[in-house]
Amino acid sequence: MLGRTVWLEVAFGSGWALHALANSSLANKTPQGVVLANSGRSMDLRLENCEDRVDDFHLIAQGDRVVRVTGHHMAGLPGDYLCFDIDLHLASGRVLSAAGDNNGWCGAAFEYVCPPGHAVICPIFHDGGCHGLLVMETSLYEPWTPRTHRLLKAPPAARALVESCQVARTKGLPADVWCHVLGFLCGYDLLEPVLSRTFSLPETHLELYLSSMLAPESEDPESDDSEENSFGARSGDWYDAAADY
Repeated sequence: MLGRTVWLEVAFGSGWALHALANSSLANKTPQGVVLANSGRSMDLRLENCEDRVDDFHLIAQGDRVVRVTGHHMAGLPGDYLCFDIDLHLASGRVLSAAGDNNGWCGAAFEYVCPPGHAVICPIFHDGGCHGLLVMETSLYEPWTPRTHRLLKAPPAARALVESCQVARTKGLPADVWCHVLGFLCGYDLLEPVLSRTFSLPETHLELYLSSMLAPESEDPESDDSEENSFGARSGDWYDAAADY
């Protein structure tokens, strides 16, 4: 769950309007998101050839994240598309965009802002529009403090930090010095590959690219692990424009 908010790459698919938005995250071997076929049917990102429906890939820099989502709904058309266009605004100021070609289908504008102390898991699409964000509370992107940060409550995490720092292998450091040093870090910095196994996040996930993750061969077609591959995720906090942030 933790690494689902750490997006490594995002991909769009658009024609007359937006029909695909998927991302790879630190926590998942398979993409998250939704890809619609020409019929408007949602395609299984694991079993079908989604590469033909996704055409624009963007890498996300380490520690960057989605903080705001804007765009336009479809203009009174059936929900065969996700929306007309969408802009993902990142904390760095970078904007990742995708838009349809048929301007006559551009409907009402939408805008959702991730509330403070939270991170975006995914946008929520239905009926030809984006109707909110699924978010979760996290301190990954806040400055680390031993009292407020949740990641290091477990002793194995603390040991991993000590073992990963050469200076700590001499004779150790006083607690106040550790707090001062760690105060220069954000929570995300503690998920570097050297520490990722502490949180059950295999290092190999950092080296996967979304284009190679879409439509891989499945060893077990009968299995149903769709929760991590849908924008209708079952866990997290619902947030929409009505929230007073």
